[in-house]
Amino acid sequence: MFSFNNLIFEDEPVDILRKAINGLGIETEELASKCGLKRNELEKVLQGKTDLKNLETVAKFLGLRTEQLKKMITGQLEVPNLPHLKNFWIFTSDFGGMKVNSYLAVDQERRKGIAFDTGADATSLLETLIDENIHLEYLLLTHGHGDHIYEMDRIIEKTGCIAYAPRGEMIKGTRPIEPNQKLTLSGLEVRVHSVPGHSAAHVAYEISGLEAPVLIVGDALFAASMGKANISYLLSLESLHYLLSFSDNTFLAPGHGPMTTVALEKKINPFYNPSWLEYLRNKQR
Repeated sequence: MFSFNNLIFEDEPVDILRKAINGLGIETEELASKCGLKRNELEKVLQGKTDLKNLETVAKFLGLRTEQLKKMITGQLEVPNLPHLKNFWIFTSDFGGMKVNSYLAVDQERRKGIAFDTGADATSLLETLIDENIHLEYLLLTHGHGDHIYEMDRIIEKTGCIAYAPRGEMIKGTRPIEPNQKLTLSGLEVRVHSVPGHSAAHVAYEISGLEAPVLIVGDALFAASMGKANISYLLSLESLHYLLSFSDNTFLAPGHGPMTTVALEKKINPFYNPSWLEYLRNKQR
């Protein structure tokens, strides 16, 4: 984790480098050679013990935006505190030492809600539903990893809501949901978007009807980073760039770390590099 401006980011600069290295499938010896570094110099970079010149060399070879990484290390990253959205809650719980987020969006007039992912402990969600007199209609899951579905059965049992999961990652007790499908709940509308890479059928949920547009992105994107490319690095990068094609004022609600916006991520996320993405696409053709 990486702390800056009172925010706890999911990834440190070295985590970002390692995700790119693993995603590209480059061995340490090869990377050191192609960057013109000795092995011990590269190891220092990957331990966060380096001069900025070597960091810049490695990051550039990996297709990462170097200025963003340098600003993270030197404490010059410009990260404003985002305003709180009305009728929208974030819940953070601990899953084996890892912090995981879940969310709740509510139609203010009819007091009906939609939950997104479950986190590791749904107590705060369930208490909020009672305290705010909210009836939970739907539980929408971004993907099937344990930290995002851990409390699904409990939430369904306590609220009677209908749970949906991506068709390609079906979970017992859920109904399938497809990309481009829409769900409407009073003044809220949710549209499903395909963002694979971290998992095979990972989806994001676009919420309309709040005071600003919101995308529930799961592990497809983190503030200043992205989730591990378990399925495909290229697909992960394509999904990240797709999410950052939405309007700049869109709030991004990730599975780990703080909320962010499209405008901010286009400014600070080292993985946002359209020319590098196009290079990788052409390389695989």
